[in-house]
Amino acid sequence: MLDAPPPQSWADAPETLLAFAAQDLDTGGVPLPMLLAFEGDQPHALVTLRPFGPDEVLQALIEVLSLLLPLGADRLACSLPARSPDGPEHDLDERHLLMVLADGHLGPCRTASSLRPGRPTPDGWRWREPREDQTEVDSLLPGALSVLLDARDELVTGPSRELRLAAQFGRILLLGHELVVAPRLAHRLELATSS
Repeated sequence: MLDAPPPQSWADAPETLLAFAAQDLDTGGVPLPMLLAFEGDQPHALVTLRPFGPDEVLQALIEVLSLLLPLGADRLACSLPARSPDGPEHDLDERHLLMVLADGHLGPCRTASSLRPGRPTPDGWRWREPREDQTEVDSLLPGALSVLLDARDELVTGPSRELRLAAQFGRILLLGHELVVAPRLAHRLELATSS
């Protein structure tokens, strides 16, 4: 079964995602789309999303969140590679990462988004403060995550709940998502898949 995600708190989520993206870039790749889910301040799951086409990020996220939200996730941090804004000061070496935080813990969901520029340095990839121009951030993603978090208690209910969650777990893996869950969730999914 899967191991626990790296130990961190909700406050560390943005830096954790930036570190994973820098690692991808340092090895010559592109930042993989990632999701960190928390239950309160406890790490819940770390997900590398499956490959998806343009305008399909919500579909990929819904596949994963249909498992994680009914299992108690109430805070989400997502990072996606973003298009570099064009302009007279456009830096060809610069890469951008869209960061979306959605916090539904203890009340209605609050979201925050930022576009983080980064560039290579002799010591590895480094991210700078969010850009002032946030036009890339104006997407449907923050609103969609807010709606999903606020409706999480209605997603999977009824007597066959555990079986449906086990089936969704299998579906997520078959679709190509890479999922690492906390031990308490791993145990629960093991019980559901063995029954």
